Amino acid sequence: MFHSVTWSVAVAAFSGGVSIWLASTRYQFFRSLWIPTSQAKLEEAEKLVMKTVKSPFQQRQVEIGNNLYINTVHLHNNSQTARLHETNLVLLHGFGAGIGFWLLNLDHLSSKFRNVYALDMLGCGRSSRPRFQAKTVGESELFFIDSLEKWRQQEELDKIVLLGHSFGAYIAGLYAIKYPNVVEHVILASPVG
Repeated sequence: MFHSVTWSVAVAAFSGGVSIWLASTRYQFFRSLWIPTSQAKLEEAEKLVMKTVKSPFQQRQVEIGNNLYINTVHLHNNSQTARLHETNLVLLHGFGAGIGFWLLNLDHLSSKFRNVYALDMLGCGRSSRPRFQAKTVGESELFFIDSLEKWRQQEELDKIVLLGHSFGAYIAGLYAIKYPNVVEHVILASPVG
């Protein structure tokens, strides 16, 4: 009996050591892939990928208060001949993504809507990266919903159509519940939550 218990403890200790070694090795591997960057390099990379968009656009940092800003790409179609949806289309990316997620869609969407806005949610892309201090699910949801509302107010948009993908769809749905008089339509693309 003594030997089998000792052997079990030895195997457990060894396998624990192996799993710690594997975790450490994985960490070192992924860390070796990490390339330190800066806002300037991020801006440079974004300008490069934005060259795929053929429609004219403006890109700017929209201040939303408390030294926070939301990176925004705005496409305005001023065509007098095309039949365009006049409500503003706002694109919300999924978790950890950014404006780049919409690159291949922007030209087509701007041929259908007078104004298309793609934005980096707080903590993503070139938007502000405030310390996330939410302690509950509700506080986490409000972090994103309230920043979207402040952005909408700064842009002076009365009505919007929200198109959200994944986590962006989740936020779009929550935003529409909280601000039903502002949202004309919600489009949920592969929603989570």
